[in-house]
Amino acid sequence: MGSLLGKLRELLKEEYNLQRSVKKDIKFLSRELPMMHAALRMVGEVPLDQLDDQVKIWAREVCELSYDMEDIADTFKVHIEQGSEQADLGCSEGFIRKMVNLFKKGRSRHQIANEIKDIKDRVKEVAQRRDRYKVESIFACYTQATATIDPRLTALFKKVTELVGINGARDMLIRRLSKGAGAFEEKLKIVSIVGVGGLGKTTLAKAVYDMLVLGEQFDCCAFAPLGRNPDMKRFFKDILLELDKHKYMHITAVTLDERQLINELLEFLDKKRYLIVIDDIWETSTWDLIKSALPDSNCGSRIITTTRISKVAEKVGDIYNIQPLSDDNAEKLFYNRIFGFDGKYPSNQLTEVSKKILKKCGGIPLSIITIASLLASKPNNEWSKVYDSIGFGQEDNKDVRNTRKILSFSYYDLPIQLRTCLLHLTIFPEDYWIEKYQLIWRWIAEGFVHEEKGLVLFEQGERFLDELINRSLIQPTDHCRSGIIEGYRVHDMVLDLIRSLSSEDNFCTVLDKEQDMLSQSNNVRRLAIHKRILEHNPEMNVRMAQVRSFNAYMCGHMDCMPLWSFKVVRVLVLDLCNFTGSTHLEPIGKLLHLKYLGLVNTTIAELSKEVGNLTFLQTLDIWLTCIEELPSAIGKLKRLICLRADSNTRVAAGVIGSLTSLQQLRLHSADKSPSAVVELGKLVELRVLEIHFYKMDQNSRRSLVESVCNLRNIQVLEVHYDHFGPAEWAYLGSSWEGWVPHPRLGQFLLRAISLPRLPLWINSSHVAHLSYLQLGVGFIDVQDLQTLRRLPALRYLYISSRIPLSYVVAGGDGLFRNLRHCTTNLEFMFQQGAMPMLEHLEFRVNVLGHLGRREGPAGLGLGHLPFLEVVILYLQCSNASVVEVAEVEAVLRSEVHVHPNHPTLNLEKYHCQGQQAVSTEARAMYNMGKGGLTYWSPNINVVRDPRWGRALETPGEDPYVVGRYAVNFVRGMQDIPGHEAVAAGGDPNTRPLKTSACCKHYAAYDLDDWHNHTRFEFDARVDERDMVETFQRPFEMCVRDGDVSSVMCSYNRVNGIPACADARLLSQTIRRDWGLHGYIVSDCDAVRVMTDNATWLGYTGAEASAAALKAGLDLDCGESWKNETDGHPLMDFLTTYGMEAVNKGKMRESDIDNALTNQYMTLMRLGYFDDIAQYSSLGRQDICTDQHKTLALDGARQGIVLLKNDNKLLPLDANKVGFVNVRGPHVQAPEKIMDGDYTGT
Repeated sequence: MGSLLGKLRELLKEEYNLQRSVKKDIKFLSRELPMMHAALRMVGEVPLDQLDDQVKIWAREVCELSYDMEDIADTFKVHIEQGSEQADLGCSEGFIRKMVNLFKKGRSRHQIANEIKDIKDRVKEVAQRRDRYKVESIFACYTQATATIDPRLTALFKKVTELVGINGARDMLIRRLSKGAGAFEEKLKIVSIVGVGGLGKTTLAKAVYDMLVLGEQFDCCAFAPLGRNPDMKRFFKDILLELDKHKYMHITAVTLDERQLINELLEFLDKKRYLIVIDDIWETSTWDLIKSALPDSNCGSRIITTTRISKVAEKVGDIYNIQPLSDDNAEKLFYNRIFGFDGKYPSNQLTEVSKKILKKCGGIPLSIITIASLLASKPNNEWSKVYDSIGFGQEDNKDVRNTRKILSFSYYDLPIQLRTCLLHLTIFPEDYWIEKYQLIWRWIAEGFVHEEKGLVLFEQGERFLDELINRSLIQPTDHCRSGIIEGYRVHDMVLDLIRSLSSEDNFCTVLDKEQDMLSQSNNVRRLAIHKRILEHNPEMNVRMAQVRSFNAYMCGHMDCMPLWSFKVVRVLVLDLCNFTGSTHLEPIGKLLHLKYLGLVNTTIAELSKEVGNLTFLQTLDIWLTCIEELPSAIGKLKRLICLRADSNTRVAAGVIGSLTSLQQLRLHSADKSPSAVVELGKLVELRVLEIHFYKMDQNSRRSLVESVCNLRNIQVLEVHYDHFGPAEWAYLGSSWEGWVPHPRLGQFLLRAISLPRLPLWINSSHVAHLSYLQLGVGFIDVQDLQTLRRLPALRYLYISSRIPLSYVVAGGDGLFRNLRHCTTNLEFMFQQGAMPMLEHLEFRVNVLGHLGRREGPAGLGLGHLPFLEVVILYLQCSNASVVEVAEVEAVLRSEVHVHPNHPTLNLEKYHCQGQQAVSTEARAMYNMGKGGLTYWSPNINVVRDPRWGRALETPGEDPYVVGRYAVNFVRGMQDIPGHEAVAAGGDPNTRPLKTSACCKHYAAYDLDDWHNHTRFEFDARVDERDMVETFQRPFEMCVRDGDVSSVMCSYNRVNGIPACADARLLSQTIRRDWGLHGYIVSDCDAVRVMTDNATWLGYTGAEASAAALKAGLDLDCGESWKNETDGHPLMDFLTTYGMEAVNKGKMRESDIDNALTNQYMTLMRLGYFDDIAQYSSLGRQDICTDQHKTLALDGARQGIVLLKNDNKLLPLDANKVGFVNVRGPHVQAPEKIMDGDYTGT
């Protein structure tokens, strides 16, 4: 309602020439609405379950009233402004337009007069009911009411035997609090446990407290709950009573103020070793007050706090981020809650639905207990029904109520504007990855974000997101561990809460099941439709008149979308939606209120020039569409602040330079729009610039630097050189020194672009907020590294130099104090205190240089990095013997092994004597005309069930082991000695290949035929964490570390989308984020499967082909299959329907060009057209050599693990054993089980 008041005041301006009576009514509304707004805010402070029904109805009517008033004001302004722009023409046409518009303006003024009068009457009626219901007294009664029992108190009295999965975290916390084996440091130590509500912070703190109290190492102890709105005098009295029950047994009856209580605590705790737990702190100011009462007498005292607010934890001290339960512990807690603690477990038929339910709970104990409590009272045959309609607030159950109450604490603690932003997240599908920039611009379009405190709208939106993260209500995602937070997810438990609140407030209507229907009783203001096939529905069309936000995700037949019926829509989002007919959105120019237009991943082929009529449009997002050129009318959109164009979208001359309000621009294939690069310099308001080049000549480099040097407000700058041509390095020269960046520059990324030296402006005085730096330079020296060390906000550093350098990272003085991620081709050694927060380290070590430093090989000082989790080490073996390499490798592995954190080690060897027997024999077979050079191997799917028939093809169930296997397999197949990596500034797309390997099957694929689910149609439901850490990790290692030249996508769907048609999995993740240098191929006939088996979105052959190619697929396997009737080869699906897709505008010729480029680059790297001389002589004599046979035997020996060999039974002696008796349930099993088959057992 806050924005509405400003709009009403604007209508009073003389330029609108409203009647005196109308102005009088508006002034009345302007006086009345602030009082209603204040009353509404007070009502909002009271949880919904504690509001009277009449007050709820009153609050909803006020909201509906404000929506209607805002629609009236906006509609009037749109008509007036639209008329003014259309009348700005010359000669007779302009005169006629002016006469028409005078009539229209008169009609608009008459219409608004009637509507304002009607609104005034409604406001009077609502105001009378406000007085009648005594709305203002509701808040006062709520704040004075007796506090209810905090449901978290039950955690304090749990029996130790009931706790599940607590031991590891408890022991780790105790180690943090202690110095060693039972001995304590004398200095006061404080640890803060932080995490989302329901994660078990109180339970963990109590477990640690109980263990330490049993140790009798403290003079006095206290466990004190605090809460959201604490009574501090009562809190201090509770602590005193806990510390000494005898001395303070009457403390509650004593009248003391806070100062006196603090003094009493200081006096009592002086010279004592105490242990105090403070549970659930919400404010840093509260902690400041508590801390003043807790002295540090150097007696070895310990304090533990819990909070769900990250900023509070940072203020307290040492942070412990509590983690969700592991899968095993989650299952144990789940079954114990249902079946008791006597070891009973469910029958096999319940196992599958149990796993689905646990996956939805995400390892959060409160969530698991809640669902288990629901199931405990239900028959087993209803478990699936509960999962299908799963929700944490649908049952009258104590644990359900407690879950809702605990989460609602966080919700009602939010400021009003943040609650609105959180409720807005209900529009997204479950488990949906929410892109950061898209979300902020939508909030702005909805009017949730307003400029204040000197921040522009986007910066204020970022503040809102940071606060929601800080309060653990959304989960940030760091794609590919790049260090850049690109998006967010909402936990199912939080999503359920906000959807319930949203439904109660009529904030948003979500249709995510086929049976869902629009409510007849409520006006639909925001509508979200998920995974549905739209049908023509006249009733629905009528209901669209008041919709201000329409959001469709993964929907089909979008031609039925009633665009013409939208009257006041501000936000229109179509994400991964399919059109069966026209893909031009012809009526789009009629949506005059539109502020946000998102068409991501749709088959839209053309934007109508009528889009220029959308004078209020702020965001245009056409990423991953078929739009080849932006209409020149886009240049008329003077309010446009965000533009994201597809990789093949051209921009006409003059368009970019006209969009002077732009704050974010993503421009791909900038070389196709050379004028756009020149015009960039006019966009002085630009904050975020991401620009990609496929070709970069001298003129474009000069234009880029000159334009950027004019941009003084840039806070995020990414320049990518995604070239496919001959080896070259985009060298920008020293002209970059002329740029004066904004003091709040946070991200500076130049990919495949070189500067001669580190720019002088990269220092702590000019860019103190720089947190992400990716840069390649011709030369770097110690002084440059010293400069980087002093950047106070630097968290992620990617730095490479053409000239290698060894550098000792010294500690102390707050240098590199916030660095979490470091990737470099330099060689580092670490002293005590160096990079104190580093978690991820990727660097190189030269074997001979390492040996030569001292008499024996020395460690790197990795033990001085206390938070180290991942080490990726490139071992340069040039001119080193096998013994020397092994010696250095042993030292490095030992150093990682003895590190207290036991970090993951990924050790890559370069220029070493490789095991390339397979690729050598493959080249020999190729020369003999007996084989090709592309090998669709290895299979690197992580095995989640040993019954899968293809488990024998993969290394097993450990993602890291599978990834390491993939890297070595690919390197052995592809690498040519001397060309294992490109030189600094080289082009990886031209690195020659011995053969071409292919990592398959991507992604989340490990099923062929199980309980009527086949590999062609099953839908893998995978959360973000499991996807990144389990299913994607081996493929990421294969692409990033192995530099594989091909990846094969699988048949199955992943979270509803076919893997071979998911642009986020293919184009974004494999190619953009991981940097694939090669092509993406489908599993054989996987594109056809999208229409024949998965029937995804009702796609035709042409639509499926277009979706796959646009998503990033380069090659459709299938042509080699034979027709069963006549034995002739069949055309692959893409070839069959590709031309139809092009003719219908669903696929562009440029999409085909990209796919062919990726394939032909691989052929060129293989020497397909000009051969590779060093392998031309290979032939029959190089196949099955004695050396290769020995290598194969040794590999077999190392790959077999003998678990047991009683009495040395094995190997069997043929002279002693005449017969072998085979027993067991599978003796008479079907042939495919005994002989081996994809479907397994």
